[in-house]
Amino acid sequence: MTEPPPRSSGIVFLQVLVAALFLAVIGGSVGLALGLRARDQGNTAADPGRTRPGVGSPTTGPTTGLTTSPITGPTADPSANCPDEVGQRAGQGVLAQVLHIQTEDSEVWICRAGDGALYYLGRRFSDGAQQFLSDVRQRGDEYIATNATGQGTTVYRVSRERLVIEDGAGEPEVQPVVGVDG
Repeated sequence: MTEPPPRSSGIVFLQVLVAALFLAVIGGSVGLALGLRARDQGNTAADPGRTRPGVGSPTTGPTTGLTTSPITGPTADPSANCPDEVGQRAGQGVLAQVLHIQTEDSEVWICRAGDGALYYLGRRFSDGAQQFLSDVRQRGDEYIATNATGQGTTVYRVSRERLVIEDGAGEPEVQPVVGVDG
C-alpha cells in the first residue's frame, strides 16, 4: 500500500484559518443572542439606557393609593446614585444606591443618605405605581421597609435573591430577583 502524499503547509494553514473564523462567528452569535435575551428580560445592566415601561405623569392609583411618576437617575452602575426622586422625597438631595433589584413584576431601590438613613422606593411594572418609605432598617443582607397606615401594615423584605411583600392579610407574596445592581 502506498501512503497518501503529504499536505503542503499552505493548505493546513488555510484549514486552521477557516476553522478559527467559523468558531469566531459562532461565539459572536451566541454572545449577541445572550445580550439580546438579557435586554429583553428587563436587565438594565445589559442596556442602561433602556426606557422602563409603565412610567407616566404623576397620578394616584385608584385602588392602591400609590403614586406614579417618572423615575430619573442612573441605575445600572453599582456605584450609582439613587433616582433623584428618592432624594427629593427624603429631603436629602443625592442619595447613594445601596441596592437595586428587579423582579418580573417590580423593581426596588434601597438608598442611603449621608447621615446613614435608609430609604425604599418600589415600583410595580404593571401600572407604574410607586411606594416610597423612610421606615427602613437593615438586618444582615436583608432590608426591611415598613408601611404602617390606618388600614394595616405592609412589610417589604428586600434582598439580592427576592422581594417578599407581607401585608398580614394572607400568604406573603414572594418575587424572585431577576436583575440586581449594588
